[in-house]
Amino acid sequence: MVLLNALVDEQSLQTVDFYMHAIMSTAERAVRDLLKHVQKRFGGKVMQAVDWLDDGTQIQLKVEVDGETGDAVFDFTGTSAQM
Repeated sequence: MVLLNALVDEQSLQTVDFYMHAIMSTAERAVRDLLKHVQKRFGGKVMQAVDWLDDGTQIQLKVEVDGETGDAVFDFTGTSAQM
């Protein structure tokens, strides 16, 4: 937190806020583009996977991506209870 305060003192809250939002927006676009690419690569199908941890705990994931917007739903239904 000290470094952020120093950056605000040096550059102004308005400038730091502007760049923080720009970084978040760029990251969001990059992830959406990646999800759209993966969705297209898998032929628009819902992607599913199951894996197990060393102790037998099951992790089940189903990912459904909107190819137009890059919106995604990550569904962990069927995953073992939290430990």
